[in-house]
Amino acid sequence: MGQALSLLLAALLAAHAGHVAGPASRTKSSRQARHGGAPALAPKASGLDQARAALRALMRDPQRRRFHHHWEKAIKGLLAAARGPDAPAATLEAARARYALYRWSADEADRDKALALAARASRLGA
Repeated sequence: MGQALSLLLAALLAAHAGHVAGPASRTKSSRQARHGGAPALAPKASGLDQARAALRALMRDPQRRRFHHHWEKAIKGLLAAARGPDAPAATLEAARARYALYRWSADEADRDKALALAARASRLGA
């Protein structure tokens, strides 16, 4: 009985491993054969995702963070991504970035621009 139980357990583990691995365990050649020979491409990041990534990179870099033009470039990227369904979120992110710039620069013009962007984001539904 002990040997039968161990064989059953081994069979169940093998079946479970095959089920868990699923389609990802298939070989590259079988995927290429199913999809006309072309390898699968990763989905392209949206403009908003790229702009957010650029802002995060800026905020992590103490050297770049010190200079106003780096902030302006990141904010410009967010505003460029403020199109279509991403417009409210991108505008709000730009307002937050502008306010973060104000916190570094202590320039009242940056604060005023941040407030104007926040008002625009509010009108867009953010």
